[in-house]
Amino acid sequence: MDPELVREKLRLIVCLTAEIQAMLPDEPPRPHLVLVKDGDYDIGDDLPNVAKPSRAREGFPILWGRHSEKKAVEEKKRGKKTKQRFSKMASSKFQKEISKMPQKLQEKIKKALIREPRYHNRVYEKRATIDGILIVGCSQDAEECQVKFIEQLTKFLSAQRDENGNTHAFHSTTASILFSEFATRWFENVHKIKVTEGTYYDDHSTFWKRVIPVFGDRRLRSITSADCIDLISDLLATGHTRMTEHCDGLLRQVFDYAVNSELIPKNPMNAFKRVKSERENGVPLTKEEEREFLKALDGTKYEMRYVVALYTGVRPCEISSIRIDGEFIVAQNRKQKNQKRIVYKKIPITPMLRPYLPKLREALQNWEALTSHSESFYRDEFRRRCPGQHTPYDLRTTFATRCQECGASEQAVQAWMGHAPNSILAKVYTKLSDGYLLSEGKKVKY
Repeated sequence: MDPELVREKLRLIVCLTAEIQAMLPDEPPRPHLVLVKDGDYDIGDDLPNVAKPSRAREGFPILWGRHSEKKAVEEKKRGKKTKQRFSKMASSKFQKEISKMPQKLQEKIKKALIREPRYHNRVYEKRATIDGILIVGCSQDAEECQVKFIEQLTKFLSAQRDENGNTHAFHSTTASILFSEFATRWFENVHKIKVTEGTYYDDHSTFWKRVIPVFGDRRLRSITSADCIDLISDLLATGHTRMTEHCDGLLRQVFDYAVNSELIPKNPMNAFKRVKSERENGVPLTKEEEREFLKALDGTKYEMRYVVALYTGVRPCEISSIRIDGEFIVAQNRKQKNQKRIVYKKIPITPMLRPYLPKLREALQNWEALTSHSESFYRDEFRRRCPGQHTPYDLRTTFATRCQECGASEQAVQAWMGHAPNSILAKVYTKLSDGYLLSEGKKVKY
C-alpha cells in the first residue's frame, strides 16, 4: 500500500477519535496508540496524540483506545475469578479420581485446571495433554471454554481402567483403541506407501498370522514389554528365526508410530534387543548340477522362469518384471533403498542365454500367468527339478559366480546384479555404457 495513502488514513482516524472524545463528558481526552496491522510507517510528529509504531503486531486492532483498555481490564478480572471458580469446582469434583493417580499426573492435571485459556483468532482455547490424551476446550466465551474443557476432563477422569488395572490407561477414545485397529491404520496409512505391493502383502500376511492372534483384542496401551518378550519367545520356539526377526521389526515400527502419535509413552519393544537371524549365503550349483537341472526343466511349463533366473541373476521378486530390449534383458531393481522412483537394471543377453531366446520370446507373451503364483509354489517346483539341497535364490548366486569365473569385471557384475557400488566414485560419477556391459557379457561363456 502507498505510504502516503496510509498516512492520510491515519490522520483521518486520529481526527475522528479526537472529535468523539470531545463529545464524551465523563473523562478528558487521553493519548492513543495507533498500530498499523501490516508494515512499518513513519507517521511523523504532526499527528496529535500519536506514537510511532516500532513494529505492527499481526492481529492487533488498528486503534487501541480508552474503551478497549477498560474492557481488557474487566476481562482480565473476570477471567481470574472464572479460573479460580472453575479450578476449585473441578478439584473438588474429581478429587477422588485424581488422588488415585500417580503424583506427577496429579500435578499435571491441577496445573491444567488453573491455566488460563489462550485467546487466539477471536476464540478462547484451553488444551492439555494428560497421559498421552489430548483434552481441548474452545469457545468465543472464556467461561464457556472452561466449561467445555471441564467436560472433556470429566470423560477422561471418570473413565474405567483397563483390564489389567493399570492406573495410566483409561477408556477414552484414544486410550481404548485396540491393537488390531491401530495396526490396520499403520499398515494402510504408513507401511503401504513405503513398500512394494508384494512386500506389503507378505508383511500383512505374516503379521496377521503371527501377531494379531495374540495382541489383536488387547488395548494398545495395555501391552507391556513382558507381553512382547513372551510373544517373541514363543515365535523363536517354533524354530523360524527369520520369521521372528520379521515380526520383531514390524512390531517395533507399529509401536514407534504409536509413540509418535502420543498414544503410548514409550515403545515396549525397546526393553530388549532386536532379534537377528544368522544369514546363510547362497551355494552355487556346480556345472554338473546345472546341466542336470536344465535337463530336468526341458519342456516343462515353468522352464523359462528358472532359465532366466540362472542366466541373468535377477531376484525371484524381480522375474515378473523382465522384458527384452535389444541385446539386453531389462528388469526392475526391487532392492533400491530410499528410492521413490522405479529403477531398472540391464543385463546383457549372454552366450549362455542366447540359445533360449526363441522360447523366451514365446513365454513372454503369457509371462504374467507364468509368474503369478506364490514363492512357495515356485520353491517346491524348483526342489523337484534341482539336484542337491538348493533354493531358487542359489540360481542368482550361480550367475554371479560364473560371471566372476569367466573374467567379467566386478563393476559390470554389480550393475547386472542390481547392487549399489561401494565407492563414491562408482556410485556418483561412473555410468557404465551399454557397449561396455555387452562386451563384458560376451565373456560369460562356459
